[in-house]
Amino acid sequence: MKGLLLIPLWLHSLIVCGQVNANLEFVPQWQESPIPKDVFFPIGNTSDSLRISSLRFYLHTIQLESEGRVVWASGKEHFLLDVFEIEPAEIAMATSELSKCDHISFVIGVDSILQTTGAHSGVLDPIHGMYWTWQSGYIGWKFEGEELSAGQSTAIQWHVGGFRAPHQTQRAVRLKIGEVGDSIQCRIQIDRLLHDWRSIVPAEVMSPNDSAKLLADRFQTCFQIKQR
Repeated sequence: MKGLLLIPLWLHSLIVCGQVNANLEFVPQWQESPIPKDVFFPIGNTSDSLRISSLRFYLHTIQLESEGRVVWASGKEHFLLDVFEIEPAEIAMATSELSKCDHISFVIGVDSILQTTGAHSGVLDPIHGMYWTWQSGYIGWKFEGEELSAGQSTAIQWHVGGFRAPHQTQRAVRLKIGEVGDSIQCRIQIDRLLHDWRSIVPAEVMSPNDSAKLLADRFQTCFQIKQR
């Protein structure tokens, strides 16, 4: 199924023997409708349309909270998510309080401490195309696509990163969640990212700068939890 990325959360109960399985799902949407990959779809009430070819981002410091207490945390591990590919990333969890969880939080980007020590392995390996140089560090998230407006085609290429002042682009997200069943669905509202973008940032952002900071602020607001 396109447009859906699953992160299986393997929950090992501390009280009850056996496993409880749940998924953290990231679903890209435009005004609450699923977005297909590499296919033009209409935006707004005009003849304008958009095609998204890539949306990838790093997450770390994922936490589940219950009444202000952190009941599970992902630790120092980083996750590279591609919302148009279904290659589940498994997160080992240990909590007996899943049903009581009321918030989830995470950080978009790569930890600044890792940025100062050069390239790394695993999901942080430069082979994944998310690393600039030792000086600029990692690309925290990448959005690529094309917009057709008034008969004109504009390629959009936003590679957002930066860990040095004044261009830090890591952003923390904390969301309220309702009843937790076998999944937590996190929607990525791309219309919030693209709203009136031409008046704010250029079509190409490829290095740490003020435009990257503005995009990071916008991307931070795109995440919301589907309530049951």
